[in-house]
Amino acid sequence: MSEPVLSWKRQDAQDAVETLETFDKHGLPAFVRGVDAEALYFFLALFRTGTLPRAAEQLGISLSSANRMLAKLRTYWDDPLFVRSGFLMQPTTAAKRRYDKVLSFMHVLEDLRRDDELDPRTLSRTVRTACYDNAFALCIASIFADFTARMPHVRLRAMQADEHLFDYLREDLLDLVFFARQGLHPDVHSVALLTTPYVCLVRRGHPLSERAAALGPLEREDLEAFPQVLINAQPDRYRAPNSPATAGLIPKIQTASHW
Repeated sequence: MSEPVLSWKRQDAQDAVETLETFDKHGLPAFVRGVDAEALYFFLALFRTGTLPRAAEQLGISLSSANRMLAKLRTYWDDPLFVRSGFLMQPTTAAKRRYDKVLSFMHVLEDLRRDDELDPRTLSRTVRTACYDNAFALCIASIFADFTARMPHVRLRAMQADEHLFDYLREDLLDLVFFARQGLHPDVHSVALLTTPYVCLVRRGHPLSERAAALGPLEREDLEAFPQVLINAQPDRYRAPNSPATAGLIPKIQTASHW
């Protein structure tokens, strides 16, 4: 009795498709036994939420069912997968290595349910987004006409962003957020859509005004000689002084407000 041989095909620099070259005709192979799609989806939910009760609530299952799924996964992979740290369950190194592969497998299962190729003209779903006031106008309004023409049955649901938007992403309550990219938490994947310059406000007759008029754009070294106040209108818990979010400056005063 021979075990199946797995081959990995690389597409767009990512491990994308796992195919079987030979099949075991005398029973289920070892990698199939002891796991199911529901348990794997639970793995993703627990990874994102960090607690068994929240993962169970998200999937609409009981806490005892969540515990059974976790036990099944631990047996299947022979690893604790998640260890308690305070109020959260932190993923082990083995769990972190498997997350992207399990997520890709879920996408493959989703594709298998479709009879035909994805057609934007017949696609029907609601994309849940969160953004600040000006982000909708800058990033969505300009493409909205073309968006609706290409995907007439897709709807956008936009909500005002707040300090919980990254938690909502992890809990699968949002699909997409528009946010200042600097200082993002390392588990958030992002792409730059729009870059805007920093603006320095100074009093009339300030030495920096004269220097800018004479020499052109200011450099960071020009600003370091003067006290600075950083005004942050976005609730970002991960920003820190002297980070990219502050243009590398160390302001004397930092303020934040929710507009």
